Formats: sequence, structure tokens, C-alpha cells
Amino acid sequence: MIVDFESALTALPEDMYSSFAYIITRVIDGKRVTGPLGYDQICYKDLNVDSVPIVTLRFDGGDIEVSPVNLFMEVQKGVSCMIIISTEDMGMLGNLVQRNLMVGFDLVKRKIYFKPTDCSMK
Repeated sequence: MIVDFESALTALPEDMYSSFAYIITRVIDGKRVTGPLGYDQICYKDLNVDSVPIVTLRFDGGDIEVSPVNLFMEVQKGVSCMIIISTEDMGMLGNLVQRNLMVGFDLVKRKIYFKPTDCSMK
């Protein structure tokens, strides 16, 4: 998976995405709508963020807990879409999922580290 600080959306390979999408749509109680962005996104009208679970992305060597506000974004008045989409290519961790995470790279050991933080704090 590529860690991308410039791309907003996170992309999962199709097989992973379809399993993830199936589960997330079963858990969230809401009215599904077509998203306005042109992607095959999971979108809801008047989404109750309290119905969105915390999602854990599991990586070799560590996990990232993705809060509901980092999983869905209001893309137009009253329409919120999941910021994770499907791709035919390699997966990509976009910057919206990375909000409030410090990301560290150890180039010698070829490791990446994620640490939850409050980026609004000075």
C-alpha cells in the first residue's frame, strides 16, 4: 500500500474493498444515495455519525484506528460519502484517513509508524 499525503481518498484493491463495503453497509443504518463525485462511493443522506463504527486498518507491524469523521465526509449539503474507494491497482492510504496521525518513516529499516495525535493542539 502506498502512503500518499497529496491524495484525499483512500483506495483499496477490489477484493478487499468489496468485503469492506459489504460489512460497512450492513453496520450503518441510513438511507443510501448516489454520490455526486462520480466514484462508486458509499454515500448516505443525513448520515448519523454515531452509527458509523471505528474501523481498524491492519498492517504488518501495526494498526490504524479510523474514526467516523475520518471515514465519511459531507460532500454536499446532507450527503456524506465514505472516503474509501475501490481500485484495480495497488492500495493507497489517502490524507483524509491520515488526519490526526503522526506518520514516521524509518528508511533504514523500511518501516512506517503511525501515532494518533490531536493536530489541533499547538
